Amino acid sequence: FPVTIQPESQTKVKYSIKELKQNSNIDKDSIKFTRKDSKTDKGYFEEFSNFTPSNVKIIDDFGLKYETVEHYYQAQKTLDKSERNQFTNKVMTPNQAKKEGQKVKQRVDWETIKFDVMREGLRQKFQDKRFMDLLKSTGNKQIIEWTWWGDKIWGMSDKTNDGANALGKLLMELRDSNQEIQTTETRELIYKDKDKRILVEYPTEI
Repeated sequence: FPVTIQPESQTKVKYSIKELKQNSNIDKDSIKFTRKDSKTDKGYFEEFSNFTPSNVKIIDDFGLKYETVEHYYQAQKTLDKSERNQFTNKVMTPNQAKKEGQKVKQRVDWETIKFDVMREGLRQKFQDKRFMDLLKSTGNKQIIEWTWWGDKIWGMSDKTNDGANALGKLLMELRDSNQEIQTTETRELIYKDKDKRILVEYPTEI
């Protein structure tokens, strides 16, 4: 199923942790992120967007590699390897992948597994340490995908201020699970070194 692809600019990591913390879209209790607007070329915390690639390629059960979570997610809608293969095209943009994902032969169990598919894509993407560090830097704040395009399933609409925010919840789940892993590893280290009288302190920030 060949697809004609027109080159389009890709988003790139451009914020430091300090810049993220200073961004006006951070309030007291939450962080709102969004992908770039194709008209204004502006986005907020776009590292958290499925459209933003990390340095880690996302790999599926066929061993196919995808540039972004969006490419991976859309490809998993079908069980046909030849259909999935089109989403590995490096010049296909995330927006184009989203559109092509509406055309594939959808697997019958998609509505049942789609949240687990997204969870796995995020898990792989955030193996990139820079991205995980940014995610963990959000602390205990609520993470919200703030959608100017009106998605009320994966995010919340910036016009009506409502939505399920499923992507934001999965990002918080990933963040919190990694914080727990680090805390557990630190406690085990303290326990093992106790008899050696080595003082190991808990990290002040995880």
